Amino acid sequence: MGRSSYAARIIIIALGLILAFIYIIIHLYNVQIIQHSILYPKAKKKYTAVKKNHGMRGQIYDKNGHLLVGNIPSINIRANPQLVGEKDKCRELAGFFARKLNIDPTIIFRRLATKTRKGRNVCEVVIKNLVPLDEAEKIKEEVYDRKFKGIYFYDSVKRYYPKNELLANV
Repeated sequence: MGRSSYAARIIIIALGLILAFIYIIIHLYNVQIIQHSILYPKAKKKYTAVKKNHGMRGQIYDKNGHLLVGNIPSINIRANPQLVGEKDKCRELAGFFARKLNIDPTIIFRRLATKTRKGRNVCEVVIKNLVPLDEAEKIKEEVYDRKFKGIYFYDSVKRYYPKNELLANV
């Protein structure tokens, strides 16, 4: 067991390491270059997300601490005409919202009955924006009780001016 056996062992280990590095380089080339078009969309989908975050508008006070502009919580009511149903269901919903929100039922019916616009499906129409919170909660309960489909309630904020329009543009 002389020098030649140590040299042989070192050569075998060096060849093993070289082969391991060659395997790693080939594998990395395969993953990063050849399969890039397949793996990149999967990685992007897994590690990225889009989140819409609606910020609250601030309240405005004068130098004495009196409120000039505030916020009142409210609800925006929207509908998906694709999920609402056919004309009979649209008429029923238009009558319901007309009674509850004091809106012309023909306007609501026209919005709900329009399923496509310019060849594209309509996904959302406005029933009414900035509905007071207590009124919207009653409507929401009745919508769920009557099992209407395709009606959505979004939180919103209405600007409130305690001094009416005085200093509204400050």
